[in-house]
Amino acid sequence: MNKKTAIVSILFGILLIGIVSASFLTYFGKITGSVEVKAPVFYLDGSVVPIPPNTPNLAYRYLSANEVPDEENVTYLFDGNRLIYVSEPLGLDYFYDSAFNIKIRVKTNEEGNLLQLRITKIDKNMVESEICEPVNPINISSWYDEFRIRETSCLSNGEIILNPTDRIGLEIRGIGGTAEYWIKTAYESSSTGSSRIEVSAI
Repeated sequence: MNKKTAIVSILFGILLIGIVSASFLTYFGKITGSVEVKAPVFYLDGSVVPIPPNTPNLAYRYLSANEVPDEENVTYLFDGNRLIYVSEPLGLDYFYDSAFNIKIRVKTNEEGNLLQLRITKIDKNMVESEICEPVNPINISSWYDEFRIRETSCLSNGEIILNPTDRIGLEIRGIGGTAEYWIKTAYESSSTGSSRIEVSAI
């Protein structure tokens, strides 16, 4: 193999890697500068997702990859019901071993109410499989009746195997009492930020 052929082969290989990586980067981050790849951020969006089943105790809302919602949205959740923020199909075969840092802007009607969160993968039939769940629910104590960021996190148990039609979901639910919750999903200020899931490799 002469030098010219070798150079062409290398360039073709780089181009092929770039094409294969394009959909990967949509969710796993974006290239900044020349080499740095940033981990993705999924933003909670209050837009209704028209996915059955539509029942009184289950509602779907949109989860946006790397895009801050344009409008403020507040979604109501009654204890015992479930609210699931769901992404578009990822188009990926796997997700690396990940930490999910969850930041939710929420208020409630009583001090000490507990909010449970869970990261899931959701297949094309809307069947959920748990990726991870924080060990402790969020205890909304101080300033319970004001919208404030409440933060928790969990870790996947190794690499996350996916089908291209799978989605990432965030399930939010109460503990089954009489608590009420309001989740705000739009950007407020640079100091407080949006309700979001920050993903990073472990």
